[in-house]
Amino acid sequence: MLGKILGLNRKNDHGTILGKDENRYTFSKEEIGDEVLPQKNMCVEFIPGENKKATKIHVCETYIRDNSSMLMGIVTICLTLVFGFIGTFISRYLFAKLSLKEVFSPTLIHFILSLLFLIPIAGTVFYIITTLYFTVKNYKIVMKQ
Repeated sequence: MLGKILGLNRKNDHGTILGKDENRYTFSKEEIGDEVLPQKNMCVEFIPGENKKATKIHVCETYIRDNSSMLMGIVTICLTLVFGFIGTFISRYLFAKLSLKEVFSPTLIHFILSLLFLIPIAGTVFYIITTLYFTVKNYKIVMKQ
């Protein structure tokens, strides 16, 4: 079964895997067949055992991503491209759940740089570059959540 590592307690080398079936499975570091250090969100393939224990764990190439976060990432791109600095505010405050203090500065910077759009030709080019920059930054911030 495919799953992703939710976390690993470094003190006792035990962790939790979220399986593709949405169940949680416990594991110990010794169960990982590959000689790699388990990391949060790492994709693994395992055999579910008794008492929700994962056995014969191997790192897989595929990365499991939450469908909801992928959808939020796409919505973030659309909001920022269409609404500019308002999209930056909505993406960071509502989707990434950052505090107003963390959201205010980037939104204000995006707003001020958007005013350069009023300058003929060069302003338009600068506005497009600014909006693309904030689109990418907002997407990355939302996808980290």
